[in-house]
Amino acid sequence: DRIRLAALSRRTRARLSTPLRTLRPELSDHAVGTLVTATLSVAASPVTHRVALARKAAVDVLSEAADSVLRVTLPEPGPSETAPGLAPLGKREGILTESIRLFAEHSFHEVTLEQIGAAAGLPPSGVYRHFPSKHAILSAAMWRASERTTAAITDGLSRATTPAEALVALAARYSALCVEDPEIMTVYLRETTVLEAAELRSLRLQQRRNVDEWATWLQRARPEVASAAARFLVHAALNVATDLAIGYRGIDAKTVGAIVAAVLLPEPA
Repeated sequence: DRIRLAALSRRTRARLSTPLRTLRPELSDHAVGTLVTATLSVAASPVTHRVALARKAAVDVLSEAADSVLRVTLPEPGPSETAPGLAPLGKREGILTESIRLFAEHSFHEVTLEQIGAAAGLPPSGVYRHFPSKHAILSAAMWRASERTTAAITDGLSRATTPAEALVALAARYSALCVEDPEIMTVYLRETTVLEAAELRSLRLQQRRNVDEWATWLQRARPEVASAAARFLVHAALNVATDLAIGYRGIDAKTVGAIVAAVLLPEPA
C-alpha cells in the first residue's frame, strides 16, 4: 500500500510540477517542489478537520487558496534563526524529549518504555518515577504542543497592529514553531487517537479555540469571508505549515510563513 501511495503521489506531483515550471521558469527545483507540496496540502486539508461547508463553496475557497500558493513570491532563503542550544538537565524533561523523538521516528505503538529509558539514560524503573505510563508521556507531549501553539498566537498578535498584520504574524509564528520542532508537531498530528476519549475531547476543544482565534482575525481582515469558510482556510493554512515543516526538514521558517500567509491573504490576480 505504501508503494502504491508513493507512486500515486509522484504522478500527482509531476502533473503539477511540469506546468508550474512552464508558468514560472524562474523557480528552482526546490521551490517548485515546495509550492507543489503546499498546493496539495491545501487540497487535502479537509480530511484533517470536521468543518462543514457546501461542496461548491469548499472547492471555491480551496481553489483560491491553492492559486495564491502557486503565485506566491518566495523570500530569499536565509541562515537558520535558531541555534541548537542546550538541552534541559532534568530527568523528566529528558524522558519527554527522548520520547517525542522516538514517537516521531517510530510511532507511539512501536516504542517501548525500555527504549525510552535507554535513550534517556535510565532504567524502566527510572521512567516510572516521573511518568506512570507511556500514555502519560504521550499526554504530556500533546499538551506541550498545544500550549506552544496557543502561546504562538499570543506572541504573533503582540507584533501586529491591523487584522492583516495579525494574520501574517500568526503565520510567521506558527511556521517557526513547526520548523523549529517538527518532531513534536509530528507526534501532535499523528498520535491524537491514542489518547483516552476525555483527554482527546479536552485537547480538541483547545485546538478549536486556537482555530477560532485565527478565523476571527481572518474575518476582520476579509469581511466577505463567511465563518465556516474562514475556519476552512485556517485549517488549510495550518496543514500547509505542518506538511512543509515535516516533509522538508531544513526548510526555513520565513518561506513556510510566506506560503501560509498566502493561503489566508491571497493577492489580487
